[in-house]
Order: sequence, then C-alpha cells, then structure tokens
Amino acid sequence: MKRLHLSVAAIGLVVLSVGAWWWQHRTSPAPAAAVAAPAAPPAAGPVPVEVARAVARDLTDDTTAVGSLRSRQGVVVRPEVSGRVVKLGFRDGERVRRGQVLVQLDDALPRAQLRQAEAQLAIARTTLQRNRELVAQNFVTQSVVDQAQANVDGLTGVYNRRFFEKQIAGELDRATRYEKALSVIMLDIDHFKKLNDEFGHLLGDEVLKQVSNIFRTQLRRLDFICRYGGEEFAIILPETGGEDALGVADKVRRMIEAHSFPGVPRPVTISLGVAECPAHGVTRDTLVKSADQALYASKLGGRNRVTFATAAQTAKA
Repeated sequence: MKRLHLSVAAIGLVVLSVGAWWWQHRTSPAPAAAVAAPAAPPAAGPVPVEVARAVARDLTDDTTAVGSLRSRQGVVVRPEVSGRVVKLGFRDGERVRRGQVLVQLDDALPRAQLRQAEAQLAIARTTLQRNRELVAQNFVTQSVVDQAQANVDGLTGVYNRRFFEKQIAGELDRATRYEKALSVIMLDIDHFKKLNDEFGHLLGDEVLKQVSNIFRTQLRRLDFICRYGGEEFAIILPETGGEDALGVADKVRRMIEAHSFPGVPRPVTISLGVAECPAHGVTRDTLVKSADQALYASKLGGRNRVTFATAAQTAKA
C-alpha cells in the first residue's frame, strides 16, 4: 500500500514538471534570432534604354512638361524631375520600382523640333545659295548695263564716240578678212550753232534727240549710229557698198528736211559725206578722213546734200 502511494506521487511530480515547461514555452517570446526578417523590397532594376530615349525625346527646357508624361507601353509611371536627373517609376508586375536616369537637357531636343531646325537650316542654305546666285547675276547684269551705258550717248540715246572707235576697227577687220563691203557716213546738222543761239540750248538738245530718233527708224538694226561730237554724227553701214550707202544717206537727208521740229520755224537740214572700204581706205583713219572730207565738200557746195568721196579726196587722206 505504501509503495502505491509513492508511485502516484512520482507520476504527479512528472506531470507538474511537464505542465510547467509547457506553460513557460507557450507564453515566452521567441528568441530574436528565430524571428523571421521581413521580406526586402526588390532592388530597383536598370532603366530601360527606350524609356531614357522617350524622356530625352519629350524633354524640353520647361522641365515641368515631364510631369505630364503618360505611361509608355505600361512601363513609365509618375516621372519626376530634379535638375538634370529624371526619376522614373516603372512597373514590374504589381509593384512600382524606382529608378533614375541622367538626361542632358542640351541634347534633349524633341525630334519634331530637330526636324524643324534641320528644315530651316536647309531653307537657309538654299536661300543663301540663291542669294549668292542673284548677287552674281546682278553683278553680271549690272556690269553689262554699266558697259552698255558707257557706250551710249546720254542725251540722244545713240552710240557715242567711244563705241564708234571700237566698232569701226572691228568692222574694218571683218570687211578686210571676209572681203565684205563696208561704208561710213559722216554728217553734220547745218547751222546748228545759229539754231542754238537763236532758240536756246534746250531746243537745240531737242533737235538732236529727234534727229537721232529719225536715224534709228530709217536705218537697219545692224547699222551703228554714233554721236561723233556736238552736232556731228557717224554711221557705220556693214555689208553696204558705196552706191547703196549714197542711197541711205540721201534718204535720211530728205527725212530730216521734211520733218517738222516743234519750236523751230524753218526746216532743219543736214550735210553728209560717204566713203567706202576699200576704195576710200582700209584703215580707220583713211576711211573716216575720206568721209569727213566728203562732208566738208557738201558744206562748201551749199549744204543739205550728200557727197561721195572721190579719188582725189582719198589721195589727200
């Protein structure tokens, strides 16, 4: 009986020990090393190249414009700008990771603006080239105009003495080389000094203009009418023999005599001398002097007439 009581007491002690151990472990906190650490957020991944290019393409000097960017293919969200650094949010499944990319604002012109700048540059280059061409063309045109004006008499609009000297040399060379006819007419307005003294220089200038205009209307386009000096004119007739030149001279003489000059109450007449190459000269001096001596003979003969150079006049020349 005694042994039975001891056995029950031992069992009771064991149960109490186990219960105390269980109660102690149920209520005590777990050791710090045993507590599981919270999961770390995934590390931010690299910013996709296309995202950086998209930001660079849309970025302007007004950095606030970046804040209005929308998600590109579900990647870019909530962009932020801090100086030259663009902070991007991009989706990775359900989470939003943060990353950043350095954008050089100076190189971040939008493509549309870049195309526009290139187009403007092309237009500017084209305009510059066109302006250069126009300047060159205007220079050439102006040079031609200046040269033409240098050869034209300012009062009458016909060629001047300078042009005559150049043209007669060329025509003589051509006539001699190709055995072509060539004639020269020297003419003078009769009593022009008296007309100036009586009616004034303004009216005298008007007579010179109208006489020149009659010459232009009565002669061929290949003939050269030149004001030789004062009231004296010289006419070069290429491919024209002496007899034909006499007919031309007499025709213009009659036209001048029949013309009514406003303000001049009497007829205006001219005297003319004609010489041909090679009969009366093969050089500028001999040919012009022969025609000039024939003109002088017309004046001595009573004016208002045409005289053909003679062999005697040519010998004197």
